[in-house]
Amino acid sequence: MPVRVRTFLLGLLLAVVLAVAVAAPAFAAWFEDTDGHPYETSILALADRGIVSGFDPDHFGPDDPVIRQQFAKMIVLTLGLTVSEDDWQDTAKPFRDLDSDDLTKLYPHEYVAVCARNNITKGTQDPTKFAPYLNITRQQVITMVVRAADNLTPGALEVVPAGWNGVLDYSDPTHGSNIKKAEFNGLLKGIWASTTIPIQGLAGWDTSKNATRGEVAEILAQLLYRSGTILTVKGPTGTLELSMAGLKALQPVDGFGGWKNRIDIVYGPWALKGVSIKTLADLVGGGSEVTVEASDGYKLAFDLTTYSDDVNGALVMWDPVTKLPVADIDGELSMVLVYALEGGPLPSDWGALRVGFISPADDQVTYSGKWVSQVAGLEFK
Repeated sequence: MPVRVRTFLLGLLLAVVLAVAVAAPAFAAWFEDTDGHPYETSILALADRGIVSGFDPDHFGPDDPVIRQQFAKMIVLTLGLTVSEDDWQDTAKPFRDLDSDDLTKLYPHEYVAVCARNNITKGTQDPTKFAPYLNITRQQVITMVVRAADNLTPGALEVVPAGWNGVLDYSDPTHGSNIKKAEFNGLLKGIWASTTIPIQGLAGWDTSKNATRGEVAEILAQLLYRSGTILTVKGPTGTLELSMAGLKALQPVDGFGGWKNRIDIVYGPWALKGVSIKTLADLVGGGSEVTVEASDGYKLAFDLTTYSDDVNGALVMWDPVTKLPVADIDGELSMVLVYALEGGPLPSDWGALRVGFISPADDQVTYSGKWVSQVAGLEFK
C-alpha cells in the first residue's frame, strides 16, 4: 500500500483539529449544545431527516441519557418502518407496562410494538415488560441495532470471523456476541470513549453504562447508512431509491483520491471505492447536468459534458507531496459517488456517501470544494 495512503489517521486528526477540510454550509438543523461536539455530524444528519429532535430549537442534550421508549421510536424512524394505530392491536402486543391513557397516539405504544414485531426488542428479563422509562444502556442499543440490521437487511453486517477480537468486553451472555459483531462491522467506529477529555476510540468504553443521546445518534446513523434508503436518484425516466446494498450491487470503481483545501493543506490520497456518476445517470435516463444534494439541503451542480467518467482537465490537480500542479496523471480521473475508504465505511463526518475524484494511481489531489459530503440525492437533467 502506498505510504501516503497510510497517513489516513493523521489526516483525519488534522481534519478534526483544523476543521477546514471542506467548505460546506451548516446543516438545516442546528443545536447550540452540539456545536463542535464529537457526534455533531451524526446528530444533525438524523435531525435533518426527522429521526431525532431537540428538547427545544437550540438544545439537543448530546450527553443526556435516553429512555427505552424514546429509543424505540428513534430506531423505527431510522429504519423507515410503517407505524399505525393498528400495530398495538396485532400480535406484537407483548408488554403490560406501557401507559394506556391514550392509545390513539402512536408514541410510545405503536413504536414499541413495531420493534417487537420485527424482533428488534424482546423486552426485559420479564417478557411481559418493556420498562419504557428506564435509561437504555449502550449494550441494549447495540443489540437492538444489530438485530434490526440482521432481521430487516440480511447481509448488511458481515459474520465475525472465528478468532477475531477487538477491544470491547464480549462476556455478557445476552449482548456479547452483538457487541462483537457491531465492533467488527464498524458500527462503533465513530464512538469516543470520552467526549469531555476528549478521547476517541473504544478502549475503556463501558458498554454496560447508560447510552447518551449523542452515542445513540452516532450508532443509528451507522445503521441508517447500512440498512436504510440513503440515496435518491432522479432523472428523465424516473426516480430510484437506493440502499447501500443497492449501490454496492452496481459496477464499482476503485482508485485513489484526495483533496487540497484553500489554505494549501492536503488530505490523502486514500484508497477509495464507489459508483461512477455516469453509471448512476444511466439508471434514470442520463442527462447533461447533475445536481448533488447533501442531507442538509446544500446543493452543487456539475456539468456532465465536462464531469463524466473521464474528467482529466476539468479540475485542477496537484501533486500531493509538492503541491504543484499536475499536467498529467497515470490513468483517467473519474467522478464517483464514494462509499468506501481504505476498505471500510466512510468516516462519520463524511456520511455514507461523498462525491470524489479518483484515478488508478495515487499521484493527484483535487480541490476540496468539489468533494460534497453527506450526499443524499442526485438529480440528472
